[in-house]
Amino acid sequence: MLVLSMGVALWGSGRSGYAQQQQSHMPDALGGSSLSEQARDRMDESLHAQLVVARRKAANVERQRLMANEAALLLQMAAALQLKLEKDEASSSREEMVQQVEAIERLAHNVKERMKGSR
Repeated sequence: MLVLSMGVALWGSGRSGYAQQQQSHMPDALGGSSLSEQARDRMDESLHAQLVVARRKAANVERQRLMANEAALLLQMAAALQLKLEKDEASSSREEMVQQVEAIERLAHNVKERMKGSR
């Protein structure tokens, strides 16, 4: 007896159970995947897309947090330097002030780069 099941030809009645077991894993007559595999693939793609969006949101929140902290530090450093300059403290050396200005410039550059979203 010839048994045809989803493109599989088997002889004999004892193997029809094998053909039925293999049927769920084989492509349909049109050459596509079974509906359950397609649905599973769509779910996997959807979950992957959701994970990507969640990671981007988390990275953006972290970037904004760091940017806010650095901006607050920048403001604090600039205010402290301005206060020193206004008092014209003789105890502060020019070299120390130049170092503070350079530190402020570096921090300002970091804040600017974070605002661009490239860091």
